[in-house]
Amino acid sequence: MKSSDFPSIRIAGLNGQLSCTTSELPILDRKASNHADQIAIQHFGIHGSVLMENAARHVAQVAFGFVVQQSNPYVVVFCGSGNNGGDGYAAARHLHEEGVRVDVFQTSLPRSGSDAARNHHTCQAMGIPVRPITEYDSATSCDLIIDALFGTGLDREVTGNVRTIIDAINNSKCPVISVDIPSGMDCDTGQILGACVKASSTVTFVALKPALMAPQVRDLVGEIIIADIGVSRSLIGIINSQG
Repeated sequence: MKSSDFPSIRIAGLNGQLSCTTSELPILDRKASNHADQIAIQHFGIHGSVLMENAARHVAQVAFGFVVQQSNPYVVVFCGSGNNGGDGYAAARHLHEEGVRVDVFQTSLPRSGSDAARNHHTCQAMGIPVRPITEYDSATSCDLIIDALFGTGLDREVTGNVRTIIDAINNSKCPVISVDIPSGMDCDTGQILGACVKASSTVTFVALKPALMAPQVRDLVGEIIIADIGVSRSLIGIINSQG
């Protein structure tokens, strides 16, 4: 793929957001992404809940940029049961704290005791509506949708209620932010697993994912924002040194 064909990429960190169109940015596939999480937790001693919080703050910041000009902004967040959904719950919290009206729709309950479950509980304790995705009304008008259904671990075809929701997201007139990768896309190949969210922006963490640079998904990923989770540069250094 020619350099001119690459999607627009920004790097979000303490120094703000820098525009970038280079093909020399680090790329982590599914296995390396999982390894990066393990290094962050075991080598650097950063709890998974802190990593989730750092990721969610970036998602919320990008989301707020979409709706800040609205007089009474309304955001719908779709959450899966894993860590990707946990990022969505945490982002919903931050938006709620900024006065944004937020509704959360979940595929199922997160695993008890997980970081996602803790953020799910906090949303409910804060009074943020959290309901099953089957209660989502596709006729509802909102200012922004956050897709936190599936992350890099998805390796099976999307079916049932979740596929119906993905179709509803794509048929809506709202801008969409996908968390880490558009739901329904294979992280390593860019293969569409039955159905895939079409994102206006994708906020991915630590590094690019192979699928985000695949030519066939160019119209699905939107603008890509690479967000730091607190140790991203060090993580990349260790992974590169391990070959």
